[in-house]
Amino acid sequence: MNKLLFTIIILIFNFLAIGQEQDIDNRLDECLNKDSNYTTTAMLECLEEAREGWDKELSKYYNFLMGVLEADTKEKLKTSQLKWVEYRDLEYEFSNKMHTDMQGSMWLVVAAERRYETVKTRALELKNYYTTYTEEY
Repeated sequence: MNKLLFTIIILIFNFLAIGQEQDIDNRLDECLNKDSNYTTTAMLECLEEAREGWDKELSKYYNFLMGVLEADTKEKLKTSQLKWVEYRDLEYEFSNKMHTDMQGSMWLVVAAERRYETVKTRALELKNYYTTYTEEY
């Protein structure tokens, strides 16, 4: 009975989580497609809001994983996440430097999109780990 209840809760959670993730990307698309948002500043704001949304998803799945993993696996995840944060920061630094050295303000938008994609990718990786783990157990 407990396994069935747990499975139902996971299915409901996954359904709601998919909606949240699609909502982040849909809001980004809507924001970028507004006629009033065709400026570099507005595009940067749209991308930053979406990156923040994915960062919340990343934190959510990290915490969910930490709540279900065994102690030794939690340590591996913690180490992995710390290394990922180090990678993320270096990637941001590189991308920002490269794109600000290029001609035109549009490259600032490209750098912001890179930050957004970096966080989104990690959030989806953590979600996949969580989904795989909870479906298995």
